Amino acid sequence: MKKLFCILLFITPFIGQGQNWSPAGATWYYGFEVWSTAGYYKIEYTGDTIITSITCKKLKKTAYWHDLAFLSSDTAVVGTEYTYADTNKVYIYKHNQFYTLYDFAALPGATWTVPEIKNYAGCDTIGVIKVDSVGTTVINSETLRYICVSLMDTAQKWGWSAKIVEKIGPIKSYSNYDYLFPVKFDYCGMIVDELIEGGRFRCYSDSSSFAYSSNIAPSCDFITSTNDFSYLADDVNVFPNPNLGTFTIDLGLENNVIELRLTNSVGETIVQKQMNHQNRFTFENIPHGTYILSLLNQNGSTTNLKVISCL
Repeated sequence: MKKLFCILLFITPFIGQGQNWSPAGATWYYGFEVWSTAGYYKIEYTGDTIITSITCKKLKKTAYWHDLAFLSSDTAVVGTEYTYADTNKVYIYKHNQFYTLYDFAALPGATWTVPEIKNYAGCDTIGVIKVDSVGTTVINSETLRYICVSLMDTAQKWGWSAKIVEKIGPIKSYSNYDYLFPVKFDYCGMIVDELIEGGRFRCYSDSSSFAYSSNIAPSCDFITSTNDFSYLADDVNVFPNPNLGTFTIDLGLENNVIELRLTNSVGETIVQKQMNHQNRFTFENIPHGTYILSLLNQNGSTTNLKVISCL
């Protein structure tokens, strides 16, 4: 009997111990690129509130973007989501109830319903996701659980196809955005040129000094056009532009360019080329999107040009 008592005493402190979900300073960044618009979402913990006797974390969503076509920038608070966590799950409050957002105790084959994050009249307001695989990973010396999930079937319009890590959320998408909240998988109810809320995971950090980055962008709050943007000289030509995935840059006979670098609107380097006194280079099979072609000069300056691929 004494042995049983000792065992119970030993394990009791761990029962009901929750995850360290959204602690003080918790901040996420997600980059996006849609047509000529590039930017990022910043999600940050702003405090607690009580919903149906449950203490919830308030997560404010703010979008920052730049229109590369009109050279204009803007910022907008998109909204606030309300979440909380227990030992294994993270929950989100929608439709006057709590839904499971992530379940890190789930086994392959498990399913659950997730809500939309923006309501569109006449469109689905929920989706069903399933667990494909589970495991653990070590980040900053912490062993964290992860689940890989996908849509239950093609009829589902909200969810993820992504790897979701404890404490951080989705960090890697297999087909769409790896946003903190469920992603919209269709355009039902949307107006022309409307941005789907979400993006590709860039960074997470909190006040405990825990930080993790996907390294897909030079910085968490990177926007291509906010860098020092200068225009090409008259003797430099990029053609055709727009193009169908193949284009040539002609630098002219006299130039000081030592390197060409083609980056997409979330900051990923697509092509990097040392010029070695060449004055022409052809880019091929460049996927659809808007890109920045940077010319690095011997004096340390950089010249940029927008390039559009319609492949």
